[in-house]
Amino acid sequence: MPRISPAWLPVLVALLLGAVLVGQIAFAPPYPPPPRPGTGAVIGKLDLGSQTDMPYNAKDLYLGTLVLAHQPDLPPVISFTYGVDPQTVVHEPDGRFAFTNVPPNTYALIVWTPVGGFPIEPPGGGFIKVVVETGRITDLGTIVLH
Repeated sequence: MPRISPAWLPVLVALLLGAVLVGQIAFAPPYPPPPRPGTGAVIGKLDLGSQTDMPYNAKDLYLGTLVLAHQPDLPPVISFTYGVDPQTVVHEPDGRFAFTNVPPNTYALIVWTPVGGFPIEPPGGGFIKVVVETGRITDLGTIVLH
């Protein structure tokens, strides 16, 4: 049986440790975890850009139910109840967020402020429409706040 020189021992330990670390990274739990049966998930990233003078702390996000009007010329209504509707917290410093186990529906993305909840407006106005489907993860990408 061949013998291994003691000089190779640190190299072998480093290789073994590297293999263990790579295995841990490769088998890390997914972000977010898969939704429970009958629900979906929403992920994204909130970018405050150069806005350092925001009048609120954009960390608490909610999904408010979007209620479409029966007449095409009327805007939709956003139904939202603080502490009841799906909620998440923006992870610092990268701005990632995830809503997990969300009932299928059409929602609007809402930021909670000290004076109440407000829909996040994309460039050009309106609101961010979020469609949650059973068993799916909806990726909103990067949302830049103005």
